[in-house]
Amino acid sequence: MKIFVRIMLIFMLAGVSSKAFCGDKISAQDKVLAQEAALANAYVKLVENIKGCNVEGFTVTSEAVTEFLSVGVQSNAFVKGARVIDKGCDDDGFAWAIVKISIQAVIENLESIQRKLIEEGVTKVNYKFEKELIQTRPVVVTAVGFGAARNVSMNASITPSAQQVKWPLVTEARSAIAKIKAPCTTQDFVKALRRAESIATLNLAREVKGVDVSRKFFTVNDITAEDMETIDASAFVKGATLSKIDASEDGVVSVSVKLRYRNIVRNTEDIIRNIKGERFKSLRIEEKMQETILEETGTASCIASESGGENGSLLPGSIE
Repeated sequence: MKIFVRIMLIFMLAGVSSKAFCGDKISAQDKVLAQEAALANAYVKLVENIKGCNVEGFTVTSEAVTEFLSVGVQSNAFVKGARVIDKGCDDDGFAWAIVKISIQAVIENLESIQRKLIEEGVTKVNYKFEKELIQTRPVVVTAVGFGAARNVSMNASITPSAQQVKWPLVTEARSAIAKIKAPCTTQDFVKALRRAESIATLNLAREVKGVDVSRKFFTVNDITAEDMETIDASAFVKGATLSKIDASEDGVVSVSVKLRYRNIVRNTEDIIRNIKGERFKSLRIEEKMQETILEETGTASCIASESGGENGSLLPGSIE
């Protein structure tokens, strides 16, 4: 009798464990943690978007953000006043968050940071922001972030909700999950999504360095190969945004990022300015050409490797 009871207990525990991993509703605490991870990611993306923002051809924050970050200012100081406009978490632990901030609020944050740094003697750089220009045409920067609960299997039967369909990238991510047939957790999917985006951004930076406008800028300003080696690849792709998310049955996540030519021109000017100072030669680019979009793709697998390596935490943490 005792043996029979033990066997029944083993089967019952195995059943509970299986359900917990195969799409049963996760706990409220797990959902909160997943949403916090998505928010942290969204704030990081917001800072990245701010570094590349532009108002009617005027670079509002690019140099200032880079300068302030270099002296150890936390990124969340730049997004003070940012609003969470939507967030959610599905029953398989897939979470998302949408945040936005006005450029006017960004400028006020930068000015506040600048005053504090000057008081502390950290920097004497004085950035002047064209408030009048911003006030005549308010601009809002928006970012999407993704997170996931730990060790919860993806549930392909979950379809995009009415709340999610308002946000194309969230809908694409949810639809991508439904395509994957191989066993995978939502945490591994989000990790793969982030790795694929990083790869796509790097591919875009390589393409940008080789486009005609960049080569002309470098040629007329006598930028050498040695100078090029010192340039951080991310400097070429400030303002690049996530544009597409997809996945295949075998668990390969595909992500595309895009960048307008006008951003390439502005970024290239900033790069040359940092190397040559203010005395650099600019180029006249046709308005029609400035609206041209470059797009690159990156891929990553969400299926765990045999070595079982860890690819970064998705739990809430610093957003510096």
